[in-house]
Amino acid sequence: MPMQIKGIDLSGSTEREVTFYRDWLQTKRDFVETRLNGNLVMAARDGDFRIVAEFKPSKEAGKTQVRFTTAWVYGKVPDIVGPQLAQDLALTMPLGTDQLSDTFSFDADLVNRTTVYGNSLSVEANELYIREQALLRGWTVVGRSTLKGGLRIQTVLRRNKQEAIVATTRNGQFCSIVISNTLQP
Repeated sequence: MPMQIKGIDLSGSTEREVTFYRDWLQTKRDFVETRLNGNLVMAARDGDFRIVAEFKPSKEAGKTQVRFTTAWVYGKVPDIVGPQLAQDLALTMPLGTDQLSDTFSFDADLVNRTTVYGNSLSVEANELYIREQALLRGWTVVGRSTLKGGLRIQTVLRRNKQEAIVATTRNGQFCSIVISNTLQP
């Protein structure tokens, strides 16, 4: 999958850089601005690519690192991707959820689609809502486990030749939902 990740360290205020990326990304499709672990994250779709800019404290005191990622995620889906993965997973997210990324990866004859979402709901509320919606759409719950004292719930779903692992995690005030959906041969 074509992808490029760059990082730059900035000293002092990042106001100019935040304004630049916000103004630029807002002109693109599917613009999202949110916070992940307290870090500002902005993302948008530009043609066949998803662009993400993340501002986080650098390991060096007084500096901020800007991570800038571009990845091929949209456009014409390669022939190896089955129609099940070329479409949405048919898993409905709770109201107020932002999609942060959506990527395909390939390994031999396996195809994986990983989608990352975020919202401010609890781990339990997210997992319950997604699990109920999955059951309504023909998925079967294969396994479910609560980890780290309830700060993370992992649910394994299966439908036809698809297996989806839904990892819901609390990160401070933010809840991230990572869905890794693999099409089996």
